[in-house]
Amino acid sequence: MWSYSDSIKDFEQYNSLATSKTAGFIGLGDAYKGMKRFKEALACYNLAINKDLYTTVLERRALLYFGNGDY
Repeated sequence: MWSYSDSIKDFEQYNSLATSKTAGFIGLGDAYKGMKRFKEALACYNLAINKDLYTTVLERRALLYFGNGDY
């Protein structure tokens, strides 16, 4: 059975190997969000946005704000 912790390890390894780390930061943000570690999720989404401004990342960050009552 998989866990969010396993996902975090894989995405951290991905980020250590990949030239474009945007997808890795998105995955980390999703895993942290699933663990209800919203500050870490937000930090990862912000890192992804700083690397590449993808509308997908902006949408995920917006949903995190919305779901966390930060509006």
